[in-house]
Amino acid sequence: MLATSSVLSLAWSAPAWGQEAADATEATGQVVPADATPNAIVVTGSRIARDGYEQPTPVTVASTDELMQSTPTNLPDALNKLPQFLGSSSPTNNTQTNANVPSHGNILNLRNVGGIRTLILQDGVRVPPTAYTGTVDTNIIPQMLVERVDVVTAGASAAYGSDAVSGVVNFVLDKDFTGVRTISQYGISDRGDNANWRLGGAVGFDVGSRGHIIASYEHFDTKGIKKTDRPRLVGGTMAVGSVPNCAAENPGLTADTAFRCNPGGSLNPYKFYDDLGFGIATFGGLALSGPFAYTTWTNPGDYGTVNFGTPTGSGGFFRDSGFYYIAGDTSLSSPLTTDQAFARGSYELTDDITAFVSASYGRSKVDYDVLPNLVFSSIFSGNAFLPQTLQDQLTATGTPAFVFSKSYLDLPLPHAEEDSESYNIIGGLEGKVGRFDWNVSYVYGHSKMKMAQSNVLELVPFAAALDAVVDPSTGNVVCNASLSSDPAVASRYSNCVPSNPFGVGAASDAAINYVTGVSRYKAINESHDVMASISGDLVDLWAGPLSVAVGAEYREQSLNMTSNADPAVQLDTTGVRGISPTTSRFFLTNLGVADGSFNVKEAFAEVALPLMVDAPFVRNLDINGAVRATDYSTSGTVVTWKVGGTWSPVDDLTFRITRSRDIRAPTLFDLFAGEQSNIQGAYDPHTDTSGSLPTTTAGNPNLDPEIGNTLTFGVVFQPAFLPGFSAAIDWYDLKITDAIGLLSASQILQTCEDSGGTSSVCDLITRPNGFDDRSPDNYPTEVRVAGANIAKLETSGFDAEASYRTMVGNGNLAMRLFVNYTDRYRTQQTVSDPVIETAGYGAQPKWRGTLNLNYENGPFGLFLQERYIGKVKFGNRRLGVADEDQTAVYAEDPIDPVFYTDLTLTWKVEHGTTGQYEFFTTVNNLFDKKPPFAPPAGGAPGLLYPTIPALYDVVGRRFTFGVRTQF
Repeated sequence: MLATSSVLSLAWSAPAWGQEAADATEATGQVVPADATPNAIVVTGSRIARDGYEQPTPVTVASTDELMQSTPTNLPDALNKLPQFLGSSSPTNNTQTNANVPSHGNILNLRNVGGIRTLILQDGVRVPPTAYTGTVDTNIIPQMLVERVDVVTAGASAAYGSDAVSGVVNFVLDKDFTGVRTISQYGISDRGDNANWRLGGAVGFDVGSRGHIIASYEHFDTKGIKKTDRPRLVGGTMAVGSVPNCAAENPGLTADTAFRCNPGGSLNPYKFYDDLGFGIATFGGLALSGPFAYTTWTNPGDYGTVNFGTPTGSGGFFRDSGFYYIAGDTSLSSPLTTDQAFARGSYELTDDITAFVSASYGRSKVDYDVLPNLVFSSIFSGNAFLPQTLQDQLTATGTPAFVFSKSYLDLPLPHAEEDSESYNIIGGLEGKVGRFDWNVSYVYGHSKMKMAQSNVLELVPFAAALDAVVDPSTGNVVCNASLSSDPAVASRYSNCVPSNPFGVGAASDAAINYVTGVSRYKAINESHDVMASISGDLVDLWAGPLSVAVGAEYREQSLNMTSNADPAVQLDTTGVRGISPTTSRFFLTNLGVADGSFNVKEAFAEVALPLMVDAPFVRNLDINGAVRATDYSTSGTVVTWKVGGTWSPVDDLTFRITRSRDIRAPTLFDLFAGEQSNIQGAYDPHTDTSGSLPTTTAGNPNLDPEIGNTLTFGVVFQPAFLPGFSAAIDWYDLKITDAIGLLSASQILQTCEDSGGTSSVCDLITRPNGFDDRSPDNYPTEVRVAGANIAKLETSGFDAEASYRTMVGNGNLAMRLFVNYTDRYRTQQTVSDPVIETAGYGAQPKWRGTLNLNYENGPFGLFLQERYIGKVKFGNRRLGVADEDQTAVYAEDPIDPVFYTDLTLTWKVEHGTTGQYEFFTTVNNLFDKKPPFAPPAGGAPGLLYPTIPALYDVVGRRFTFGVRTQF
């Protein structure tokens, strides 16, 4: 928590299981090897070890004991309850709608600036990425051996390299652990679902007088929950415009002010509804063109004009209508299984040289159901399943085909299975030469992620099956392609099964099997990292030793992705009507191949200089500086640096300040990603039409690193007159420029429209006709996007911590308070876009806090955690824009502050002289607080659970029972 490190505070930081619990109140450092000076501390965020070193960078330290008492499922979930973390992703809060992006694992996110900008370390060593996106699933950390977690809440690229823009999370292992410990637990929700269990064990023992080995294994399994298990998902929930006839009611609007009637505009504010339908499809099928447009089917053979219901202020969305919404029992919290194995051995070759090697293996499997298939198809005149009365209308009007859409809820839901494996090997030597410590290490990382999504419509066979005709020679219904005069085409489609799309359940099982397939992709990350460093006291000066650290690092990373649905590969549609060769192979999950690598050469140096000691008004005055030169094979050289200082006018008070320049280099996927396609609901302002829009994204090899500039300053208070109390408050200001961003499809459409068709982004839009055509028939057929260094992000606020330890009766009471206030959180998509303020809006509350109370009396222990989430408004605010010209206005009241309470009770039973059993019961969300009703704006009704999962608990009250042992 605080900048001051001491032997005592480290002793408090992480009690081993089986000891009396203690609070990690003041630890900020990492214990160095046993051969180091007893008081030497390497503080996370610095590479220098000093006795009692006070560093200028804020660090929060949490012991494993404290974290597991609040959240026994896993350490990352417990860390996410600290207010410094926001926007982290886990299977619990990440509702999946497609499998283009990996959903497994825990991706930690400091300051809500993106998990990719938070560096993950294990014992001070960079953890290789586990996903093709470059992020690290922290479930691979050997949690059974974690002693504590250090959280650096400021930039640290000068110390550790790229990605440490918002901070660093360092999992520090108990490398000297001796004995045996186990854990077994079972959990379930108050509603009888979300069952989960965990088993784990760890051992540590000496090998002779110079060697030591530690090893662990753990398994975790959770069953997850479905959306329908939580009835807040009524059906077609979404935020849409609330004024259906806005333009007619405001005739005085001009071309420059007409946008005020757009959904979310000041004259057409968003409102929440739970009975919406999206007017692009129905569950039984919908004709969107032709002489019988907007005819819909219910049961096979039963059709009529669709019920339009009541229009809303968002084009294409209707209340109480016959149109579709995202139905089906899709996953709310995904089932997850993880396995993790770890072993480390060390051996003292001499009194001053130690060799070490470690190996870890992690695997996670997650599966979930996603949104139903929805496809726009061409139905040709003469279709064998089309009712004769409708066929007669096609014939009478000479209409060769009509557009048909359907949400295929009568097909099995697409089901995604992600299987990820990773293994890392670390080896090296460390030692001591005089006053200097040195280290040479090599890290090898390998991760493999496989995705398979079944029950997905394969669009060429689907088009062939829909084109059903009567064979004139047999009178049987067959696929038109099987009658082709081209023998190769006829042979290829000889096993085609005609599919009847008209009505719910009209297609046969054989047809469903023919038109659905499995979309697959595989991604392999590989990394090699060699590093050497030396640090120590260079010379003794008037106020203490001048300490230095220097080193060099060389890293190679590669990414290889393969896919059976590469959008860049044109389909063979020969002989099949109604489909283009450029169409994606599947309705969902069409990822392109990727193959790329880069290497990085780095050199770094750090210095800590004491300026004054024991002078008037100066108990200590130190400065610290670090610099790192980094050369990327893809983008050239960049320099990062840090400068800071601490001043203690008296023993009880320390002021600190740090200024840093940091980077986030583009990931291999940012650079070399192949094409990937997706389908999303989007409003096209050019045609004033909402529809299902195909989008294609790809990598950009010309990307440069993002630049982060961070300033922190604060004060630490540890009064001698109040033993056991300490407090700190730090202001932070983070500005990220040249951020890698993607213009969304909606932003591209709006930007092009605002420019009158002259903007360069218009080249990213494909339409059937030219820009002059504003009819619904000119709705885009594709939008292409690619990453660029175009965005900016700024956030500022303060973090505060306070802790107090005292005796209450015969027991020990430890209290710890964390508070975050976000004063500013601003984004700018491009330099020509307005700055968007979201602090206090949506998933970015201004105030968050966590209070931990831990009481122990003999064998009994009680841990209480109270979390506070401040009031949030909906939407955002464009700075410098008048109220009447805002574009995300809501006619809804803000969400009031929310409190969550977690309770853990423990009872310890001694076994012999060294063994102990600790029985525990944890209740999370003790008072079963329901999530606020807050459907998103955009997408389709019912697409996402109607709350903000990044903030609010969707599972409800849940119990965990278990026992920990140590011998």
